[in-house]
Amino acid sequence: MIPVVLFVRVCGKPEYELGAQRWAESYRKYRPNIPHSIAIINRYTDAPDNSLEDICWTPIRYDGGGWDCGTWKFVASIMPHADLLVCFNSSCVIQGPGWLERFVSVAEKNGEGLYGPLASYEICPHIRTPCMAFHPYVMNEYPQSVLTREDTYRFESCGYPDGTPNVTQWARKKGFATRLVTWSGDFDQPDWKQPNVFRQGDQSDLIVHDRHCDAYAVSDAAGKAQLERLAYGST
Repeated sequence: MIPVVLFVRVCGKPEYELGAQRWAESYRKYRPNIPHSIAIINRYTDAPDNSLEDICWTPIRYDGGGWDCGTWKFVASIMPHADLLVCFNSSCVIQGPGWLERFVSVAEKNGEGLYGPLASYEICPHIRTPCMAFHPYVMNEYPQSVLTREDTYRFESCGYPDGTPNVTQWARKKGFATRLVTWSGDFDQPDWKQPNVFRQGDQSDLIVHDRHCDAYAVSDAAGKAQLERLAYGST
């Protein structure tokens, strides 16, 4: 299995440009030791990015909507034969060596599906979309388009008015794997609440952090308790 690593880049706002720099620095620090390729998804621009200049990558232009979720649908449609797509949005930072090896080994063990380092039971159980690994076939079979900001909430967690569930629950119903991938193991939905994962403890078992992990980390005890209830209160 040779995965494709994808990073979605948005120009024009300092926080997104800083996000690209942070992700690139974490990739350089923890560059995988297995064969892979990289594609940078440029939203609404062909402008170069100096923070990525020493990384060998293929540029792809995406002018559609749906934020990161729309981007994941798009890349699956144009890379239908990829072995595995490992996708990052602009708030993600890789946390240690061997991260890509973890995704590949878990996907090889469990087969076609959705895999992610971040999971939540908030609203409806779901693999969180800032970082997702999936087989293109799974994403291409999902029946809903993701074209707006509202669509991203429906795709990730809420589901659609016609009864289509969020992409994680849809995948489960279709028999695909939907697993949380951490440094210590991989877990199916009933066991997503583990020590030190998203909004748990020091979050040290997370392969990837995003801005919501950062917000939890700097919260006081009461704030952390509230964020934990949001993520796991219904379990």
